[in-house]
Amino acid sequence: MISLDDYIIQNFDNSTEDEAVFDIIKNISSGIIQVSEILLGNNNKNIFGDQGAKNIHGEDVQKLDIIATDIFVKELKKSESIKIIGCEELDELQFTDNNSNLSYTVMMDPLDGSSNIDVSISIGSIFGIWKHIPGDINSILLPGNKIELAIYSIYGPNTVLVFGYKSVVCMFILDHFNSKFVLYKDKIKLPDKPKYYSVNESNYSTWDKNIQEYINNIKSNLSLRYVGSLIADFHRNLLKGGVFLYPEDTIKNKSKLRLMYEANPLAYINKLCGGLSVSNGINTLDIIPENIHQSVPLIIGNASLIEQL
Repeated sequence: MISLDDYIIQNFDNSTEDEAVFDIIKNISSGIIQVSEILLGNNNKNIFGDQGAKNIHGEDVQKLDIIATDIFVKELKKSESIKIIGCEELDELQFTDNNSNLSYTVMMDPLDGSSNIDVSISIGSIFGIWKHIPGDINSILLPGNKIELAIYSIYGPNTVLVFGYKSVVCMFILDHFNSKFVLYKDKIKLPDKPKYYSVNESNYSTWDKNIQEYINNIKSNLSLRYVGSLIADFHRNLLKGGVFLYPEDTIKNKSKLRLMYEANPLAYINKLCGGLSVSNGINTLDIIPENIHQSVPLIIGNASLIEQL
């Protein structure tokens, strides 16, 4: 079995950029292992339930949200390659003491799907990494097409790490006995024949008529699979083929998913796998962000399905 460290050494060159990216992957993977060990630990009953506070989006903060945030911030600050950290659970950006000429900004959802913890549905972590431009405040809000590296994890029957870098997407599974990730699948591409569509159809009446018509058309050829955990639904469709939809609520004029640390990283990985994503009729990766907590609708999956819109 090829470990994550060995895979990176074998497939990346010795350039300064590759070394910096390797450093970031190493720190994030360390945090993922720590979160996984907490979830599977003997005293994990203490991690369930609300923290008793709300985040900037008005959502109930779970105990594990805080634990995961603390773990990843601590691990990311160990890296000599990271300058700025943005996080769903933190109102403000975190800055490190790193003054390297080559540094990066990390935007993260430390625990995606945390409301599903109590019912043992798969959850995960999502990270988008952009190159930081010293002295340029606008480099904090770059579009997704400027992403250098994207990573997500799944905490389920297995702990999975997927990263997209340059033109390659790879999947690793955690060997819990040795506390290291090993290669499971290399050079992932979306299947040519998609199987599933994933959407909360109970919100049908709140969608734009074009979205309603689209769902009516695709459901005759695809099976509905919807967990309600973004990262779980996305991961299944990436491997099996399909489309995930979280349309805008046209009654409340409100979107749900966060552009910088949910939609963009997943859209980047999906693109490398041959897929496509749109938000309000625009390629998600082309949206110029307004702030780090901006929300957008998201339709993502096989290009052939998205193009039907």
